[in-house]
Amino acid sequence: MSSRVIAERYARALFDAAQDQGLVDAVADDLAALMHVLSQSPEVERFFYHKQLPPTKKRAMLMPVLEKVLVEKITHNFVQLLWQKKREAELASIVAAYQAALRRFRGELVAEVTATRQLNNSELEQLGQQVRALTGCEKVELNARIDKSLLGGVVLRIGDKVYDGSLARRLQQLRQRIMQAQVHQSGVSS
Repeated sequence: MSSRVIAERYARALFDAAQDQGLVDAVADDLAALMHVLSQSPEVERFFYHKQLPPTKKRAMLMPVLEKVLVEKITHNFVQLLWQKKREAELASIVAAYQAALRRFRGELVAEVTATRQLNNSELEQLGQQVRALTGCEKVELNARIDKSLLGGVVLRIGDKVYDGSLARRLQQLRQRIMQAQVHQSGVSS
């Protein structure tokens, strides 16, 4: 099973449990606090992810520290479950998947748009309107990136879907059609 699938399953299970308890935002805050502690404390991070350290030792060593930032019992239990199942290495992906589930729950959408140049506010607003119409989401956040290799046009990524309107892609498609036409013509004339 892929790491992404595992992360999404764990995130979905945590999100569903948090939703049942009315704690989706509180758990999101706990997860953000946990990630912050791990990024700020190399010692905590080392013990948290240590592969040979048994879950009971991790609990004894780390829970006194983590209890200061993890407010909700459900988050405590989730961290311990990750240790028991040896899935702590998936934490960053699980947190990202949880945040994505929270955005979907709120009707929010984050999309990535890549263009050959910086898009102006008018272009971003027009693209945002098109994404809202396409997805039905009211709140759309566009993260813009620049990639000169596209030659022109834009590439829009919404979750795992990619809408490629780049000139580079169009040229690639044209090249494939020409190659297919040449193969077809050489096959007909033989």
